[in-house]
Amino acid sequence: MPALSRRGAMTAAMGVTASVVMPPVPPVSGALLPAAPDPDARLLHLCAAHMGVDQAIDALQEPWMDHPGGTPKDVCAEIDRLAEVSWSYRRRIAQHQAHTLSGLQAKARIVKRYSNADSRGEMDPDSDEAIAFSLARDLLRLPDA
Repeated sequence: MPALSRRGAMTAAMGVTASVVMPPVPPVSGALLPAAPDPDARLLHLCAAHMGVDQAIDALQEPWMDHPGGTPKDVCAEIDRLAEVSWSYRRRIAQHQAHTLSGLQAKARIVKRYSNADSRGEMDPDSDEAIAFSLARDLLRLPDA
C-alpha cells in the first residue's frame, strides 16, 4: 500500500468535509447590525443649527423691543452678525434635498417660521405664500414615521 502524501490527505479531508451537511446559520439579530445612516443627518443638523441661531437673535432682540432708547449698537452689531450666519444656513438648507419625513418636517418648520402668518398662525388664502404655508403646516401635522 502506498504511503499517504500530504496532498492526498488534504484531498481526502476536503472530500469528507464537503459531504457533511452544515447546519443553517441562525439569522443575526437586528440589534447586532449597525444602524443605517440617516440620509437627512446633514440636513437635520443644518436646520437645528439654523433654528439655534435664530433663537439667539430672538433672545438678543427681546429685551429691547419696547425700550425707549432702542437697541444698543453693540447688540445691533451682534444681531447683524448672527443674521448673516442665519442666511448662510438658509442657503445651505435650500440646496439640500430632503429624503425622509424628518427632513421634510425640518424644512417645513423653517418655512413656517418665516411666513407672514397672523397671530393665530393662519395665513391669508390670497397670499403668495399661502400654499407653501399650507404645505408646511400639513407636513408638521403628519405623525412621525
